[in-house]
Amino acid sequence: MCPARFNLAEDGYESIYTADFLSHFLFTTLLLPSFTSNARIINVSSIMHYWVGHEYLSVEDLDSSKFLAEKGVKEGDVMAAHADMLYSKAKLSQVVWGRVLGEKLTESEKYREKGIFVASCHPGLVTSTIWYRNGGISPDMDKMQARVQGIIKRLGVSTEQGACTPVFLAVDPSAPRTGGVYWDRQQACTPNALVFDEKLGEKLWAAWMRACRLSEI
Repeated sequence: MCPARFNLAEDGYESIYTADFLSHFLFTTLLLPSFTSNARIINVSSIMHYWVGHEYLSVEDLDSSKFLAEKGVKEGDVMAAHADMLYSKAKLSQVVWGRVLGEKLTESEKYREKGIFVASCHPGLVTSTIWYRNGGISPDMDKMQARVQGIIKRLGVSTEQGACTPVFLAVDPSAPRTGGVYWDRQQACTPNALVFDEKLGEKLWAAWMRACRLSEI
C-alpha cells in the first residue's frame, strides 16, 4: 500500500505507484473484454487524492522517480513524507483514470451497449492494522506513524464501515447506474479539480497505456 522505502518494481516503476495504480489499470484493462452487460468497475481511492497538485501529476515523471532523485532519495532509502505524496498521487490517478475510462467506454462501439459503470470512492479512514507496518524503520517514520495512528484512533471507522461505500457501488441494486465520478459515504462528491482536466487526462491515459505495454482497450 505505502511502503516506507523507495523501491522500483520489476517493470522499473516506483513500487507504490505500481502497486496502488498501474497494476489496477493493467488488470482491469485486460479483464474488459470479459465484462458482461451492466458490469461495475469500482476503484477504492482515498480522500488523500485531494492532496496532490498539478506539479506532481506529470506525464514526464509518471511515477515521481525523477522527483525523488532531485530530492536525493536513492533506491532503498527511507522516503518519510514523500511516501504520502506518492500514495496520494496513485489515488488521484485512480480517480482520473476512472473518469477517462468511463468516457471511453461510453464512446466505444465495442463497449457502449454494455452499459459498464465506473466510479472511484473513499472508504474512510479505516482502523485496520495496515497503519502499523512501517514502524522501527527510522525515527522520522516512527513520528509520522504515531501521528497517523492518533488521527485514525479519533476519526477512523471499522473495516465493516469502510466496506460500505465500495460494496454499495458494486452490488447494491439501489446504487446509481450512471453519474458520480467520486463517492464518499455512499454519496457522489466533487473530486480534485485535476480529475476534470481533459487534456491532462488524455496525456496520462496514453502514458499509462505505454507503461503497461497496451495499444487499445
